[in-house]
Amino acid sequence: MSLRHVVLVFLVAAAAGAHAQGNYPNKPVRMIVPYAAGGSPDTFTRIVIKGLESRLGQPLIVENKPGANSVLGMAYTAKQAPDGYTITYATNSGLSAARALFKNLNYDPINDFAGIIIAQDAYFALMVRNEEKGTSFALYLDKMRKSPEKYSIGGASSTMEILNKMIETSAKTTHTYIRYANPAQQVADMLGGRTGGIIHTMNASLAMHRSGQGHAMAVSAPERLSTLPDVPAMPELLPGVTLSTWTGFWAPAKTPRPIVEYLHKQFVEALKLPAAVQYTENVGKALAMPPAEVDAFVRKDEARWLTLAKAAGIEPE
Repeated sequence: MSLRHVVLVFLVAAAAGAHAQGNYPNKPVRMIVPYAAGGSPDTFTRIVIKGLESRLGQPLIVENKPGANSVLGMAYTAKQAPDGYTITYATNSGLSAARALFKNLNYDPINDFAGIIIAQDAYFALMVRNEEKGTSFALYLDKMRKSPEKYSIGGASSTMEILNKMIETSAKTTHTYIRYANPAQQVADMLGGRTGGIIHTMNASLAMHRSGQGHAMAVSAPERLSTLPDVPAMPELLPGVTLSTWTGFWAPAKTPRPIVEYLHKQFVEALKLPAAVQYTENVGKALAMPPAEVDAFVRKDEARWLTLAKAAGIEPE
């Protein structure tokens, strides 16, 4: 092919991309949230939408489709037209961790989606009663080893169970882990002294810690968080014990690349709004992973979650 032909092909492709982006969007965009209204995913999505609507010039309509820890909503999104008018909020539970946690998925968590952006890493905290406030993390772990029957740990998700197993293995404890279907019940049991502590989401833990309802003993981040500078990161005493749930936004696979790239730029700007920044600071760390990196990361991360779930003895349900 001559240089002239190469240039012509390039110009035609660029014009096609510009045309696709220039006409998009010309109608409302649906935002699927595969979790119940009012929860953290719903709250974060609606915060981001406020910044997106003015940039896209079209309404973004939230559709909550909860069920099976996001699996139902992800399966729904996978079957929608890849035209840029359906976007979904998603976490690792519905993508890279899905095969490790769930049987008989009716979608392909790796190949049925096009990543737009991974927006944040959300960590967890080991929450305890205020009576332990003067106890160091090292001393707390020592108490767990000496009196495991008094220091059972509760959690309300498979990810929390995996983190508990990482703590147990690294700290060489033999405490009991208690599964909860209801996060509110695990908090009540911890406050009532029926468990020694709970693994809880970072935003809920931060609220409890600041209000004095409970005490954050340690966080699952690689290093201390600016929102809790006096609370140790777990790896300070337990090397390698760090875990997060990353969150972001995806489109159905085969959504035109110019649209995906355009949406990424709009999300990056929307995530700079003060409300979005504050929310992300409360749960962990801000990210702005671009589409090409998102797809590669999710593919690689699947192997990690399969390994973590197997080590924790968690079988797909």
